[in-house]
Amino acid sequence: MFRTKRDVDKHLAGILAKIKDENERKIRGFNFAKLYFAVKDYESARRYLADYLTVNDKQAAAYKLMGEIHEAMGSPKQALQAYKHSLALEENQKDVILKICEIYSDSTADPDTTKYWLERAENLFPGHRIVFKLKEGMARARGEPDVKDMENLITSELVTRPLDVPLRVKLLRLLLDSGRVLDAYKHCLQAEEEPQFGAEAFYSLLWQRCLADVFEAYNENLVGPVDESFFAKYLLTLDQLATLALANPNNSATCATPGSLNGESAKQGERVAVEDAINAVMALDCLLEKAHKKKWHRSGAWAFVLQHVTAQLYLHMATLLLKRAWKESYSWQEARSWAAALLLCAYSVRPPSGLSQEGWFLALDSARQRLYRNVVDRAHYRLSVSGHILHILCEVENKSRWLSDLKQEVCTPEVRDRIYRSLFDGEGAASWFLHDPILVHCAFEFPTLAALQQHDQGSQWLHPASLNHLLWLALHWSTVLDKKSKGTEHCFEVRVFEKLQREPHAFNSGMAETLSQMDTLAFLEAARFCSAHSLGRKASRPSQGPLALPPQVGLQLCTGPQADWWSAAYRLHTNTVRDKVADFRRILQRGLEVIRGIGNHGMDLALVAHLARTFANKVGYCEALKTVKLW
Repeated sequence: MFRTKRDVDKHLAGILAKIKDENERKIRGFNFAKLYFAVKDYESARRYLADYLTVNDKQAAAYKLMGEIHEAMGSPKQALQAYKHSLALEENQKDVILKICEIYSDSTADPDTTKYWLERAENLFPGHRIVFKLKEGMARARGEPDVKDMENLITSELVTRPLDVPLRVKLLRLLLDSGRVLDAYKHCLQAEEEPQFGAEAFYSLLWQRCLADVFEAYNENLVGPVDESFFAKYLLTLDQLATLALANPNNSATCATPGSLNGESAKQGERVAVEDAINAVMALDCLLEKAHKKKWHRSGAWAFVLQHVTAQLYLHMATLLLKRAWKESYSWQEARSWAAALLLCAYSVRPPSGLSQEGWFLALDSARQRLYRNVVDRAHYRLSVSGHILHILCEVENKSRWLSDLKQEVCTPEVRDRIYRSLFDGEGAASWFLHDPILVHCAFEFPTLAALQQHDQGSQWLHPASLNHLLWLALHWSTVLDKKSKGTEHCFEVRVFEKLQREPHAFNSGMAETLSQMDTLAFLEAARFCSAHSLGRKASRPSQGPLALPPQVGLQLCTGPQADWWSAAYRLHTNTVRDKVADFRRILQRGLEVIRGIGNHGMDLALVAHLARTFANKVGYCEALKTVKLW
């Protein structure tokens, strides 16, 4: 399809040049409108569709599109009229009823009218978020709703939508605003212990912010015991909040070309995101200062979490330095040296090698065991990311000399103060970073390739459905290979699909059930090849490119459809798809057809040849291993 307005203009110019009859031009206006709507040129879409409706005003789909156009243009009244006209022409349009309800939920209307549409939607979509939003709007329209009534409304919706993160956040905010801090805290713990909800909420910035506010209120109001268990959860929450806040808000593979207003809005959004990230990291630093002052016994789960989150602070601060140097006009040389020292501190803290054998771990219930297994994955992720970035930042062969120079130049109390002041406001009286001796006294160790291989395997399980993360790892290993380190081409192994069949029974079908490890490996390698080619065109030094930032912070390394395919493959493989199963299967099937070269696959010849060479090399490597084992 067409990507920009210019593409559509060019396409239509050729068609319109051949049309001599004005009536025929109007008849084709519906199709023209759909093309312009797809590239977000809503005014052109509205104009062509209006012409079409002058010759055919009996088509429900045309009025539905007109409603969508008006809605996109910010004209809800006109959108309502169009949607209702469409529904009058064809009553069996459930999605149009939902669209009408959504508009009413964002505006004030006659209560009887709102109630009528609410009842129609509730019969068709019980438990839908838009239906709830309309109910909530009706309750507020009658005056300030009773807290208990709102709580009952939300909890009744949670019965049908237990995995809805915004809905739970709404309940927590209601409890906090009404002073029921302990109830909010208990609800947080209960929700987080649900495996499915916890997996969803872990990646939600909205949830982590709310969780942090609940923990802060609990700590300040002293409504319950403030012990090691509470502080461990609080620290891990602020750590994840910092991780999500540091992520690139524009990390999208499919961005429309912005106009001047959109460009300014994007810049403003980036500035706000940077401030949020700085505040999140600073809050973590302050909480670590309080945590380290506690006189609790430093062993077991508490020692594990405290050491891990302290190391995470160094990773977050290094990320802030590198992100600022990458985005802004800031001294790259200074930022690189400072960030390298912080990353070495982050890399110095390892997780327990045998967690499942630790006595304190075995004494925990299943929910807490699951939490600490996740912390181990987060630790491996930290070690993997910091280790790979250090390999990028160190551009010299003599690693020992580089470490020695770094320690001499950066690891002093004076430079530590400069690092803090460059990132945060204030004197840092409540800062753990300024009191922590690790930067000044740490014995630096440069990451070995063998260690990175181990940490990569562990880190994959933190973001198994993220193609971007795995691409980041694959590209780093390619960089090592480019430096002619022997044997590194087989160091990176994808583990998240290891329970799949090794290869499909037949290559002439793209059915979802035929997904195999070979397909995922081929897809990842194809995406890596394309991404490496794209990065190569930008011609930036590796130490100043997106690979010098954590995967969620730098540029998106894959396209939107590529990321969707990987996510669909993983979610279908692990049976974690809740709805729209048919859509996920369709995405998976199309990707399988492409990577297997079925039909009109569209793969470039150079990519096909590269995949053939890659798998031929893998076969040769496996055969060589078999020979060695036989001897």
